[in-house]
Amino acid sequence: MSMNSLINYSQPANIHALMVFLGLFFLVVFLIALVFYILGSLIMMRLGKRAGISWAWVSWIPGGAGFVQAKIINWDLFWLFPTLSLAGVLIDRIHYVGWLITLVVAVFSMIQAGQLLGAFGRSPYLVLLNLIPIVGSIIYLVILFKIQHNEYQRPEKTWYGGNR
Repeated sequence: MSMNSLINYSQPANIHALMVFLGLFFLVVFLIALVFYILGSLIMMRLGKRAGISWAWVSWIPGGAGFVQAKIINWDLFWLFPTLSLAGVLIDRIHYVGWLITLVVAVFSMIQAGQLLGAFGRSPYLVLLNLIPIVGSIIYLVILFKIQHNEYQRPEKTWYGGNR
């Protein structure tokens, strides 16, 4: 007995129930993503203002939080990594190039996030919590929320624009 004989897809009730379930599922996923986006943008904007960046409102533009974060940690090439991230998405169809750019951006994003924590007096190694699926992102947002009242120490520059 095959799986197709157990489920009759020609019945309108089955199709409607599946459509309702998928619609509700994607609505819940969208709402969770929206909450993460709003919290992340708000926190990055507050950290940017704390660091003295006049254009911290850019955090609300999709991808703009990366620019603000790079400027907070005093990277000269603050525009490079969000741009490479976008390039990785657009060049994803070219074999080995898209995922390689994405991997490089992921590594530098982790370094950048660690330096952000260090600029506000926390251990940069806390960024490794991001490697835990879903829960790590929530913990990282909580840590960022807690450090927005910490003292900001402008990092000194190195050859790649970051701090030591």
